[in-house]
Amino acid sequence: MKNSKRYLIFVLAMVMLLSLAACGGGDEVSPEGSSDDEYGPNEVLVVGVSSLPNGIDPEYHNSLEAMSLAANVYERLLDWNIVENENGTLIPDFDYDNIKGALAEDWWRSEDGKTIYFKLREGVLSNYGNELTAEDVKWRLDRADALQALGVFHMYSTTGLSSCENVKVEDKYTISITTDDVSYIADIFYTHILCGIIDSTEAKKHATESDPWASDWLATNAATFGPYYIEEWSPGNQVVIVANPNYYGEAPSIKKIIYREIPNSANRLAMLQSGDIDVFDSPLPEEVEQLRDVDGIKIEYHRSNLSLRIEPLFTDPILSNKQVRQALAYAFPYQEVLDTVFLGNASPMTSIQAQIYPYHEDTYNYTTDLDKAKALLAEAGYADGFDVTISIDSAKADLERICILYKTSLEKIGVNLNIEKLPTGDLYNKRVNNQLQLYVNQDMAGFPDPQFAIGMFATDDCGMNYNRYYNEFVEERFYEAKFSLDEELRSSVWHDMQVAFADDVGWIMVCEPGYYLPVTTELSGGIWTPLNGFDFRHAVLNRTDA
Repeated sequence: MKNSKRYLIFVLAMVMLLSLAACGGGDEVSPEGSSDDEYGPNEVLVVGVSSLPNGIDPEYHNSLEAMSLAANVYERLLDWNIVENENGTLIPDFDYDNIKGALAEDWWRSEDGKTIYFKLREGVLSNYGNELTAEDVKWRLDRADALQALGVFHMYSTTGLSSCENVKVEDKYTISITTDDVSYIADIFYTHILCGIIDSTEAKKHATESDPWASDWLATNAATFGPYYIEEWSPGNQVVIVANPNYYGEAPSIKKIIYREIPNSANRLAMLQSGDIDVFDSPLPEEVEQLRDVDGIKIEYHRSNLSLRIEPLFTDPILSNKQVRQALAYAFPYQEVLDTVFLGNASPMTSIQAQIYPYHEDTYNYTTDLDKAKALLAEAGYADGFDVTISIDSAKADLERICILYKTSLEKIGVNLNIEKLPTGDLYNKRVNNQLQLYVNQDMAGFPDPQFAIGMFATDDCGMNYNRYYNEFVEERFYEAKFSLDEELRSSVWHDMQVAFADDVGWIMVCEPGYYLPVTTELSGGIWTPLNGFDFRHAVLNRTDA
């Protein structure tokens, strides 16, 4: 079931994405444009972010910043029910039986299990006043197939859809999607934020001969059926979204959200304390501690699905040796990193499958044991050690601190760790081209089922497998589960894959950092999203001085 052509195009699209410069946009908005005078003090929210996204086109923009914005702008066919965690933060309920309709009011499978039917809500309007129909869903999937970028990974290879010809408009409000084989997640995957539906009637107006799918326009504009649309796109300054007056759901209480770029973390902290911003995105661990007992500020916390790991390149002559990888795992100073870098604001990582997700099992059992690490190196033929380079994003100081601690630990077993700090673009370009021996990555799977959450990182035919992990047993087991609805079989496969990946040291699993979002206590009702952003559609501001 490999599709090397699509894999190559996907990788090239990722490289293009990371080198894309922010430009223009936001000049054409819904006819219902707004001014600041329209809103009261409880209707405008200011979010301080470290950087703004390059764009919001779901085909090309999948940075955390872009996906956080997309969660508030684009609506999917399906959605998760919401529950409250033990900390009072609202989160999705990853119970597959409790998924609810969003743009689709109903959905079902054919008798053979290969075809999914979605019945759309009638009368749903975009911010441009165009009605949602099955043609919009068809156009969205046709566009993904034509552009061969992020959408072909998410909505085609992940779900088992092979061609846009297998997506059919049954009637004005019904669409069918047929996969070549049975795919367990072919329906529920449409909860994913990057599967948002676009108003194709409006998007087509901005298509050109050289840009038939309106990619230039959609990079910084949104023709959306979601709760907010883009009013202003000002690179390096701010992005402004305002409530969609035609939204089919409950009208947002917060009518305008300003994402303001404030690169310096200390400045964002000070602005939250002074009341100049309401939300402090991407705090450092020490800043979280600093804000814990500050009047007027609370911290939205969720264990989250975020993982921080070191990925060894499996095609490297030294790191291809399993005993070497295991030695590197035993040499990592896990507890020291948790205590000194994260100040206790992180949890041990115990599997490729996040602990908050279904099917998780504690399978990564490596702890710091330098004697065992030395013995493994000797067995592997490297008793005298070796030199190895670890690469990190130069903009992330916490990653450098982790690597310094690791370097000190590795010296004790004779391994010399060179720390290479690269600009973000260079780092990611080298990553997709498999040019990094060891690479510190912080990422997450934005969908809980292992068919995606494990498959995207641990299978050979996937653009996210940047360290070229390969295990023939894992490959065979994965495809057994991907094309089955048998719950017992699937559960067995996900167990076997987690065990094998941990034993192979597919990653050196550093920790799960968790999600910390300091906000004003006047804000309530925001929802953590599986892509580690915040959805404000149900949020409420209650400013005491309003």
